[in-house]
Amino acid sequence: MSSNFVSLRELKKSYTLGETKVQALRGINLELHKGEFTAVLGTSGSGKSTLLNMLGCIDTPDSGQVLIDGVDIQKMSENDRSTFRNEKLGFIFQSFNLIPVLDVYENVMLPLLINKKIAQADRHQKVLDVLKDVGLAEKVHSRPDQLSGGQRQRVAIARALVTEPIIVLADEPTANLDSGTTQQIIDMMLELNQKRHVTFFFSTHDEKLIRHVNRVVRIKDGVIESESKP
Repeated sequence: MSSNFVSLRELKKSYTLGETKVQALRGINLELHKGEFTAVLGTSGSGKSTLLNMLGCIDTPDSGQVLIDGVDIQKMSENDRSTFRNEKLGFIFQSFNLIPVLDVYENVMLPLLINKKIAQADRHQKVLDVLKDVGLAEKVHSRPDQLSGGQRQRVAIARALVTEPIIVLADEPTANLDSGTTQQIIDMMLELNQKRHVTFFFSTHDEKLIRHVNRVVRIKDGVIESESKP
């Protein structure tokens, strides 16, 4: 496995809230390996969401470096970052972020409509394949309001995977789910990690989840406290 598949080097980020300057990241150094299933664990305000935003090319650091698969993100134009984000990264959100008026098939298809490198003839099969992988082959024509919370998160996971990204980033993906559904979603993400060999990196504040992941990165006040394997 490549040790520099993802490298964060001396990453710093601050925000201004009114007259207060908040140091969200205070010099983060982190490496992720291909195929890892890693959780970043921390309380609200610890910096974990900011860290995911840096990895997801959604925000840029004040200083430091973000290298993903050998690409220096800071050296890219905004348009190139957007293209890279769509083609190489997948995102899962705690609020699902599904389009209510679209059915399951159409929600999962959305990233493929933006990605010009995937032939139109291949898009349909990609959607069906990933929906089968997440156990929703029978729900292709259902709208989000006809699904349970767990099923909606499965749709969100399918949408994240359909472009075959090199890494999937998930911000509190089980925060709005009950404990039983949380277990099902984590088990499914682990299975997809092994089957599709995609790297998962997700944030959580739930200590109960750490026994299910391959690696835990603990963050507090914008710095990494520790890295461990449960």
